[in-house]
Amino acid sequence: MSFNTISDDWIINIRGDLREEAIDFLRQNLGNKMTLFELLDDSRGWITNALEMLPEARYDYVFVWNEDHVNIAKQEDIKNVAKEMIDNDLDYLLPGFYSFWRRKIDRVRDQDIDIIGGEYIDIVTLTKKNINKFFPVQEKEKRECIITGAAIFQRDFLRKLMKLSNINYPWYLRGIYIGL
Repeated sequence: MSFNTISDDWIINIRGDLREEAIDFLRQNLGNKMTLFELLDDSRGWITNALEMLPEARYDYVFVWNEDHVNIAKQEDIKNVAKEMIDNDLDYLLPGFYSFWRRKIDRVRDQDIDIIGGEYIDIVTLTKKNINKFFPVQEKEKRECIITGAAIFQRDFLRKLMKLSNINYPWYLRGIYIGL
């Protein structure tokens, strides 16, 4: 219920032992705003399932949500965040838009990086030159994850990322391919 008013287009695939109870709950609360998928074969992987579901999305921006996430923001604010993303033609919003992303912006605010302050979000273009300021390489030469599953994505950007991930190239080739 923490997300129930932010959209009129819910694309859902439920797995697990409580699947039927969850479907009943969602039918009662979302009604015709929900498109339910029956992709229960976990051996296909969630990305394959998501790629099959994505063409059903009505909008150019998709909020990917997992069952263990609870919204802590006002639902109206999420709508405003999405509108600001659309207005600025953004590809991706890091999750936790009122906590995690804010800390990363604050960490680099005094450095030589162009940060565009919006009403609801700050906007940064990640480049090869500035990426280490946001996502430093950790020990053993591994970078923190810069794209996570639960976030707001521009639909075509999400499709591109999922197709790349589904190929199972080594991470360093995927990074080169998408320009990071």
